[in-house]
Amino acid sequence: MASSVNQPETVLVVDDDDGIKLMLQRSLGRLGYQVICESDGDMALHIVKQSSPNVILLDLHMPKMDGHTFLRRLESQGSLASVVVMSGAGNMDDVIEVLRHGAVDYLTKPWSLSTLVAAVSRAAEVYEQRATKKEVDVSVSAESPPSPEPSEAAARFASLLERVKNGEILIPAIPSVVSEIRRLVQQPDANLTEVVALVERDPSMATHLLRISNTAYYARGGHNSDLKTAVSRIGLRQIHGIAETVFLNSCYKVQNREFQAIQARVWRYSMARAASMRALVDLIRGGPQLDADRAYVAGLLSDVGASFLLWLLAERSQTRDQAIVSRNESITFVRDNHASIGGHILANWNLDPIVIELASTHHAEAPPARHNEYWTLSTVASKLADQLVEGGDVTQSQPCARTVLERCTLELKIGETILQKMIPQLRREIEGMPTLTA
Repeated sequence: MASSVNQPETVLVVDDDDGIKLMLQRSLGRLGYQVICESDGDMALHIVKQSSPNVILLDLHMPKMDGHTFLRRLESQGSLASVVVMSGAGNMDDVIEVLRHGAVDYLTKPWSLSTLVAAVSRAAEVYEQRATKKEVDVSVSAESPPSPEPSEAAARFASLLERVKNGEILIPAIPSVVSEIRRLVQQPDANLTEVVALVERDPSMATHLLRISNTAYYARGGHNSDLKTAVSRIGLRQIHGIAETVFLNSCYKVQNREFQAIQARVWRYSMARAASMRALVDLIRGGPQLDADRAYVAGLLSDVGASFLLWLLAERSQTRDQAIVSRNESITFVRDNHASIGGHILANWNLDPIVIELASTHHAEAPPARHNEYWTLSTVASKLADQLVEGGDVTQSQPCARTVLERCTLELKIGETILQKMIPQLRREIEGMPTLTA
């Protein structure tokens, strides 16, 4: 368990509860970690500068400095430490907020020892990845010749991309509840009761699923207020994709109104493409060996890079209340870079290679060498999404060539008449999904 970067791995516990600090010190100490405990946020930030801990276990609700403030100040220090937030109240809004500011996981008290150890181990791995990447980047930078001076806007864009890729701007981690839902539903013997028990741990997620289960698309037999019935209505096959949807709906919200409008279009198009991809797989059963749930998630996450970059442009400005560049420049930047950044984000989330590859290639003029059946599926689904979302795909600089569309529909053996018949049902489905709001 010892780290090659910091021997031994150091865990800083920041919590005002002496009992919890003692328990963590004993439990993690037995496992070989060096544990430092602190109750005061300011003192803990000083310790971070002096000791460079691998992992920080942070209580969210403390009297002098709350966890949100601590995270923001830690982020400004440029620390590589991986933060696992601890809280007595599971709340999706808190989860999203701490992930935005660099936390890698979120534990709801009380937790089991196995859950704690797994979270600390994952966080320690993230720390090592960051530290190793920083060493490599410093080495490469020292050997590289100086580049010519770019324009002011280009320099700002390049700086943002570089800071994302070298880990200075942290990519929010997927909450534990979403990862656990993904793990459970992918098991051959997935159990409805286990999934419901997991969702119940997150009140916000449970509320979203109940609301979705009562939309026109899923509602059967009147209004429902029971979570088990909600999960049953939606179905285990689809519950993972919807959990990802709920998370992403809140992950990269911006306050700038102009950027909100662009982001809302990206979000609605992602949902339309995801629903269309799943519906197409259901339609062509017996044809290509495609998985409907994988197709939904791939469609939903293909433009995650666009949402992230829009958030980055708006939230990383000097004034933090307006974009650092014009709307047109921003859209061009997003169109040019969202695919590569999207692939980078999904790789950090350790998602399915097929999902990662589609995010990186979905606007390519030709399919990738591998997994091209999902690229074909996405191309046809995008044609449907163009009819479902006013204005179409804001991330695409030019429409897909007609010959490419014709070839893809031919490969799927789906005619234009069938595609048009799918539109009403797809429209009902996406109308029931979460709306991106401030």
